[in-house]
Amino acid sequence: MTLKPKLTQPDPQDWQMLEQIAEIDRQAFGEDGISVFNLSQFARCGAVYCLALGPFVVAEAVLLRKFQDSGAVVFGFAVEKSHQQRGYGTALIGELARTAAESGISYLELT
Repeated sequence: MTLKPKLTQPDPQDWQMLEQIAEIDRQAFGEDGISVFNLSQFARCGAVYCLALGPFVVAEAVLLRKFQDSGAVVFGFAVEKSHQQRGYGTALIGELARTAAESGISYLELT
């Protein structure tokens, strides 16, 4: 049985999940990645999204609403290295677009 990835937003105190997300960010962006502390703060605001296969995070992104208009910026978008080329990035951006539209965000800007 193959697990289907599930879009989730981590609890700001779920340090195990936040560490997984931070590690994916480090893989993608090196030392410029988002720290666990910052991820916890973003999670408190509902801005952290990830795709999880059971307890394992395979892709992550931070969605930041813009103040100037009804758009949002997708920040720190990355897929865990051993799970790349399997459609998880496509699935995550699709889920982000759906979630954004449902919350009144009219467009996404990628960094």
